[in-house]
Amino acid sequence: MVRGSELSRYQLRQIVSGLARIRAPRRRRSQRRATVACILRHPKMDSRSDSLEMLLMLRQRRKHSRFSGQVGFPGGHFDSSTDRDDVDTVIRETKEELGIDLTRSGIFLGTLPERIPPKLDLTVCCHVHMSHSSEEALDTSVRLDPTEVSACGWVPVSSLVSPNITPLTGEWRGHPSIDLSDSTTDFLVERGGSEEELQRRFVLWGLTLSVVSDLLSFSGLRNEGFTRGSRIG
Repeated sequence: MVRGSELSRYQLRQIVSGLARIRAPRRRRSQRRATVACILRHPKMDSRSDSLEMLLMLRQRRKHSRFSGQVGFPGGHFDSSTDRDDVDTVIRETKEELGIDLTRSGIFLGTLPERIPPKLDLTVCCHVHMSHSSEEALDTSVRLDPTEVSACGWVPVSSLVSPNITPLTGEWRGHPSIDLSDSTTDFLVERGGSEEELQRRFVLWGLTLSVVSDLLSFSGLRNEGFTRGSRIG
């Protein structure tokens, strides 16, 4: 049985092809490393979109955390006591934060160029994975770590490349941003959390928006950057 729609299979081919062409330039190495996972899946049979979907999560608000309350990918810092390399880091962190075991449910597609966020001595690497579990099985495997994650959901890739991304009336801390609240599917929130409030905070910006932009650019799915404050619709 062929999985996915014609559109999602096309998007996947573009992403695989784009990742294969990447030759990351040599960059300054920071003292610390972190690795995140961009997890993709085909749409469900009853999905309102036939697009490939991307898993994003909303981090808990925590004092003294650079990424507190932001939408991002699962992942975290390299731990020399447990991790041999970036692969170990992203497998461990994704399992801890979302309960997803990438060794069982994901196929590694490639790596995006590393980024070093401004004013932060940290090298961030993004590994792109395609889920080979059924979409329903992947949903049931998700378990949020309430100390790290407030919510997560799947965002259609087509919504991120849509020409119908229009300016928001306000800006998110003065940075380019995309309001994902109306396009996210299978939205899962922490126990006791307000789905309405957490969906309202599902705004993509900052480092993760830059990584998403890299992925879409290398794959040829989007040829222009995101403007300040955007809404899909």
